[in-house]
Amino acid sequence: MQQTIKKRLQAFAIHLAISALIGAFIFALIYFVWFPSPYFLLTNGRELFLLLLGCDVVLGPLLTLVIFNILKSRRELRRDLMLIAFIQLAALGYGLHVIFEVRPLYVVFYGDQFNVVAADEVTTDPKLSGTPKLSLRSLLGPQIVGAKMPDNKDERQAILWSSVGGGADIFGMPKYFVPYQQMKDAVRQKAVTAQGFAEQNKIAAFNLARLEADYRAQRNPVGFVPVVVQSRFKYAAGVVSLATGELLQVEPVEEKK
Repeated sequence: MQQTIKKRLQAFAIHLAISALIGAFIFALIYFVWFPSPYFLLTNGRELFLLLLGCDVVLGPLLTLVIFNILKSRRELRRDLMLIAFIQLAALGYGLHVIFEVRPLYVVFYGDQFNVVAADEVTTDPKLSGTPKLSLRSLLGPQIVGAKMPDNKDERQAILWSSVGGGADIFGMPKYFVPYQQMKDAVRQKAVTAQGFAEQNKIAAFNLARLEADYRAQRNPVGFVPVVVQSRFKYAAGVVSLATGELLQVEPVEEKK
């Protein structure tokens, strides 16, 4: 009996170690590539990873702990372990697919704010999506772009109806994206001081004040523009260079009061 329990625990430990290694690789992929900081916390990255981790690191090894029995024939044991591996890999593949579909794909400046747009929030309507191009860059974290409302009246109306009807807004329509270079002047005009950002959003932005002072000491004055995560009704502060209009970083802030 003790020998059976010992072998079962050994099998569990081996499976757990393998699953932990896979989990570490997945974490690196999600945290450093698909959801680079701070989007891992601003979006659903952390919650989805923990859910996936529960399936990968817990489900498989626990099933191994339950079914592993040295009294079974080698053929039965191999069959059971292969079934567990199949279930675990299927759950892992599905989880990765879901996470890939909700990864932040674009950070779009439109109006007076940056909008973090997940992959599944980008319209599939060919009239509004333009000609999507799958590139390596689209797999390596969100792209910073701008969006401009078209001059055509019918197109403007189509965008309005899509937004009002619960569909994609203009920042989910790649057809109307423009290079961020074209938006830098507008971004600089919308940027406010740390105090102004705090007053507008009713927060105590002590971290933004420190950032402002740090950049000023480096002779690179900055302003702050809201960064909104539409899917979670969360927001952060985009730190913008007042000299160049570049989005230098995205800084989490306190929740609105």
